[in-house]
Amino acid sequence: MAPPTFKAVEKILTDKAELAKTLAEVIATAASEAIAARGVFTLGLSGGSMAQFVCSEVPSITTDWSSWRLLLCDERLVPLNSPDSTQQIYITGLIEKTPLSRHQLLEVDCSLEPDAAASTYEKALRILCPDAALPQLDLLLLGVGPDGHTASLFPQHPLLEEQQRWVAPITDSPKPPPTRITLTLPVLNNARCCLMAFAGAEKAEMVKSLRLERDSPVTATTLPAARVRPTHGQLMWLMDAAAASKL
Repeated sequence: MAPPTFKAVEKILTDKAELAKTLAEVIATAASEAIAARGVFTLGLSGGSMAQFVCSEVPSITTDWSSWRLLLCDERLVPLNSPDSTQQIYITGLIEKTPLSRHQLLEVDCSLEPDAAASTYEKALRILCPDAALPQLDLLLLGVGPDGHTASLFPQHPLLEEQQRWVAPITDSPKPPPTRITLTLPVLNNARCCLMAFAGAEKAEMVKSLRLERDSPVTATTLPAARVRPTHGQLMWLMDAAAASKL
């Protein structure tokens, strides 16, 4: 079987600070190109260390903030005042520190049951991306967990095979909290660019394993993060030297 053909770009940075600055530069460039071409920039956000990188550097970039549209690659169904709320991290760490307004964020209604939360979010996404078989989002910022999960797509979980829904519920996340919603693989792989960031020596073994899987045909045991292979776009990995130390 021939290896997959998609455009993968890897950048190794000195440390976490340089990684965060480079991430902000990539976002600024993607925004500029999208706004020039289509008049709007769609950015998918994730929690964890990715949120820290974004909130530390992106508020200082120069961009047409009014043309941005933000969405969540996944979200835990918890109240906004919960420390597990990714939405709240970006409301306080990005929106309130820039000219962005909250109506530019496609918020998840976390008061709903998982099925309803997912279907409601998908309807909102379909309004943002009308007349599309799949949304072609400009840039998705994706975290990667120690088990190789990305968004809320976990190893060997049935959701990895979902082909119809843009947004799916999950009620048995192996990582708490258990109830979440997530963009599905077809949506991730239709993006113009998917970006993953890896920092710290504790990520080095995972980066090594993921790269081997990423550059091989998909099997039933392929880790979710290695299944992110944009069909018509680019996959970008940003790594600090410690995370890349075993490549």
